[in-house]
Amino acid sequence: MTRLRYGLIQSPATDYRNAEERDYDFEIAGENLAPVSGDNMIEVVGRGPLTVGSAAECDAYAVSKLYEKVCLSYAPGLEGRKLSVKGYHPDHYEGPVTFRVHTANSVSDAKRVVFSSISEMGLRALSIGVSLVFAAIVLGMVWKGIGVYRIAGENYTPLQSFFLDKETNSYSLSKFQLLAWTTVAVFGYIYLLFCQSLIQWNFAFPNIPSGWPTLLGVSAATAVGKHPMHCRRAELRRSNILSAQDLRQRRDGEYVRVAGCIIARQRPGTAKGFIFISMEDETGIANVIVTPDLYDHDRMVVTRSKFLLVEVPLQNQDNVIHVKATRLTDPICSCEIPIILSRVGVRQADNR
Repeated sequence: MTRLRYGLIQSPATDYRNAEERDYDFEIAGENLAPVSGDNMIEVVGRGPLTVGSAAECDAYAVSKLYEKVCLSYAPGLEGRKLSVKGYHPDHYEGPVTFRVHTANSVSDAKRVVFSSISEMGLRALSIGVSLVFAAIVLGMVWKGIGVYRIAGENYTPLQSFFLDKETNSYSLSKFQLLAWTTVAVFGYIYLLFCQSLIQWNFAFPNIPSGWPTLLGVSAATAVGKHPMHCRRAELRRSNILSAQDLRQRRDGEYVRVAGCIIARQRPGTAKGFIFISMEDETGIANVIVTPDLYDHDRMVVTRSKFLLVEVPLQNQDNVIHVKATRLTDPICSCEIPIILSRVGVRQADNR
C-alpha cells in the first residue's frame, strides 16, 4: 500500500492559495508512488479522480498561469517519493477535502487537506482590523463617559488617561502593562478564532488559554492596587521624605531623604565592593549606590530590609541623578518613621 503524508503538517493539513496563479499547489510525500508522475491518480473522496493535464498542456499553463487541469511532476532525484500537484481548484465553500493516491498496484490511506480561501497576510490584516474596531469602541465609550480628564489642573484626553496615573501625574508602567497584555490577548484570541473558522472550518469559539485570566488579573491588580508607599505619602512628605519623582526637581548637592521598597540588589564582581540598590515607590524607581564602607557599617540593613530610607547629598548632572548613600535606615525597624510601621505596610513588605 502507498503511504501518503503531507510533509510534516498534522492532519488536516492546510494549503494557501498561490498568489500569482490564484490556485493551489501542494506536495504528496510517501512511498511506493508510481515512478512516472502521470501514472499516479489523485482521487478526491466523494467526487472522483482529478483530471490531469498532458505535458504540453502543463507547459502552456506554466506560461499563462491559468490552470484548467492539475499538473503532476517530480523534482529530480525524488521520483516515486514526492509528487508535486499544481493548479488544483477546490469548489467554493468546500471545506476540508480528502484525497487518496492510486497507483497500478495499490491505494493510499485517505488524507484530509484544508484549502484556505484567505491568505496568511489577509488573515493577519483582518485580525488587526477587527482588533482596532474593538479598541475604537472602547475608546469611544470612555471618551463619552469621562470626557476631559483632569490631573493637577491640567486637561488630558481619554486616550492619555489610559497611560497617566492620576495620583502622580506621570506615565504609569503598570497601566501600560495592563493595556499591552490585554491588547495582545484580545488580538491573539481574534486571530485564533479566524484561523479556526476561516481556515480549518471549525465554527466554534476556541478555548481560552488557562493562564490568560491569571495574567490579566495580575496586570489589572498592579494597575488598580495602591503601592504601599502611596498609602502613606502624606505622612512621608511631612517628614521631608521625597518620592523618586521629586528627586528630578532637586538641585545638585542638595541634601535629600528618599524612601522606597527594595526591588533589587546587585553587587557585580567588577564593581570593587560597591552595591547597587533599586528602590521603588508609587512614582518610579530610585537607584542607590552603597559604598563598601557604608555596606560594612550597615550590612544587615542592606541585605535584610524590605524598605529603605536613604539620606544623601543629591548628584544631579544634566538630569542624570545619582543617589550615593551616606546613611541608611530600615524604616520598619526604626522609630524615626513610624508611619511605615502599620500592620498593612509590614504585611505587604514581608509578604506574609
